[in-house]
Amino acid sequence: MSVAYWQIVRVLWKSDIPGHNLSTRICRSTEIPLSGGGNPEGQLRSRRKAAKMLVAVVITFAICFFPVHLLSILRCTMALPSNQWTIAISLIAHWLCYFNSAVNPVIYNFMSGKYVSLRNEMFEKTEASPSIHTLLVTQHTIILKFAQQFLRYVNALIV
Repeated sequence: MSVAYWQIVRVLWKSDIPGHNLSTRICRSTEIPLSGGGNPEGQLRSRRKAAKMLVAVVITFAICFFPVHLLSILRCTMALPSNQWTIAISLIAHWLCYFNSAVNPVIYNFMSGKYVSLRNEMFEKTEASPSIHTLLVTQHTIILKFAQQFLRYVNALIV
């Protein structure tokens, strides 16, 4: 699987775009200007952004799923004691698997050029519109309260 992802990133990162040399030669010989979609630098930049996004998603997947796979290997190869620590670590490892599914859309959004421009536009409007700012603060507060409750729950399992 890693080899397949490596091949995808390598193809996306390469500087030669299939068909670009042919279209450039045809346009030069007939003196026809390239259309707006024929910008090779823009295409290369876009492909490299996609490659970076793919690398970020794969690394996040590896980090989130490594603990659960490590626990499975340890359970098969040696006798792990069944105490509060192993139960808590197992719970956190499985929560990381779910977290991976939740974080993927966030990665796609934050690494998307459209998202960045929309986010900047929204924050410009936030200064003019206090209702949007209030909504953002409320969402942030809800997320913080959920995180605090989750940490209390995990702490209660450990203690």
